[in-house]
Amino acid sequence: MVQGRAKKDRLPALAPKQIGRVSAQEIDPRVIQYLRGDYLRPEQPPFMACFERLQQVAADKGWELPHHRTLQRNFLKNVPEPVITLLRKGQDALEMMYPPQTRDRSEFHALEAVNADGHKFDVFVTKDGSKPFRPHLVAFQDLYSGKILAWRWAESFTAELVRLTCGDLFKNYGIPDLCWFDNGRDFASKMITGGTKTRYRFKIVEEEPVGFLTALGVDVSWARPGRGQSKPIERAFRDFCNHIAKHPKFAGAYTGNSPQNKPSNYGEKAIDAKVFDAVLNAGVAAHNARAGRRSRVCAGKMSFDQAFEASYANSVIKKAGPEQLRMCLLAGEVKKTDRRSGVVTIKGNTYWSEELAGMPSEKVIVRFDPDNLHTEIHVYKMDGSYVGAAPVFEAQGFADAKAARDHSNAKKKFMKAQRLLAEQEVAMSVADVAALVPVDMPEPETPDPKVVRGVFKTRGNAAVKPNFDWDAFEDNIEHLPTPEDI
Repeated sequence: MVQGRAKKDRLPALAPKQIGRVSAQEIDPRVIQYLRGDYLRPEQPPFMACFERLQQVAADKGWELPHHRTLQRNFLKNVPEPVITLLRKGQDALEMMYPPQTRDRSEFHALEAVNADGHKFDVFVTKDGSKPFRPHLVAFQDLYSGKILAWRWAESFTAELVRLTCGDLFKNYGIPDLCWFDNGRDFASKMITGGTKTRYRFKIVEEEPVGFLTALGVDVSWARPGRGQSKPIERAFRDFCNHIAKHPKFAGAYTGNSPQNKPSNYGEKAIDAKVFDAVLNAGVAAHNARAGRRSRVCAGKMSFDQAFEASYANSVIKKAGPEQLRMCLLAGEVKKTDRRSGVVTIKGNTYWSEELAGMPSEKVIVRFDPDNLHTEIHVYKMDGSYVGAAPVFEAQGFADAKAARDHSNAKKKFMKAQRLLAEQEVAMSVADVAALVPVDMPEPETPDPKVVRGVFKTRGNAAVKPNFDWDAFEDNIEHLPTPEDI
């Protein structure tokens, strides 16, 4: 066995070369078909349970069965593993067998693209002694650096929370060009993303108001439902679970990430809202400042803060002005102006301006501060163009003479201003207009018809009734011929 071989090759030459049975045992096709029908189903029964049922069927049908190991080996060899995964574990498990896409975010610069999502903390919080609740967080993350740029939390997840967080982002950093959103109803609110072509939430109507992100030119894209891989911010939320939700100050208030993972001190206490807010802000700041991030941009050296600042200083950033901040920091509703005066009514308060006087019975978008309804509101057309500010018309006392005089004076000023505008608009008087209109008009010529039809006076039937003279008939009756003459 080793003759003629080098010393280094003698040991492999002495190794056994047995390859097992060469001939394969024939298996009844009906056995394979039954086994496939029983084993390849979503309930995922174990192979031995299927084999035991197969033994009962084979004894009744007279099928010959091989050893269960032979059958399992032959069965698994002839059925591809992706098919087994699809039939037993479903579409999602099959999708995980395909290698994930590597998405390079280094092609962006700071604030060029962001993604946002909501997160529910596994912590009980109370506000002013209220019933404990789990706070909801909305956060925006820069896709280039991974830095969390803006965040807010509340008792529940609403479109108002998303809107205010957008306002923080615009005010502190600027307006991004691209934004990836979760496909939730609150992110797809009409006041936020109305008018976006790829927005498939709610019923789309032609007169839908334009959302402020659409009006600001932000290109909004939507993540696939149930696919956290398409939102890098989900990775940041996992860090929040480890570093914020399990913070020592939250001991006894942590709920666990599922009912099966409740801690032994579950429900022991609830954290005050102010304490939670302080720990959250400190935790997000530490998340952004942690050095040695292993992303492609940070290269295992920089923190998210450092990567963002380096790119932000050398990039073209769209800064938000007062008009842009007003669109996202104020609540928005669609209202219809009064059919006569153009007045807008919000929660019992009336608002009016001279611009609204020219927009009776018209749908408009009004933006206002819900916590201070006694100030002015801002009115926009449905296409997002700005109309102007409308101050509140406060109700006055019935016997308040000063308020009545002020209202009368303001009304007189308005009417006087409109009369002056009317004089400027109409440069020609009615007399001048009448003088230009010709009075002596030539008589029109009567055309000759090509076909003439007679009109006959009739009464009753169409045939004309003869007017017979009976006196003349009696005088001349003797001159009539007799029948014999005829």
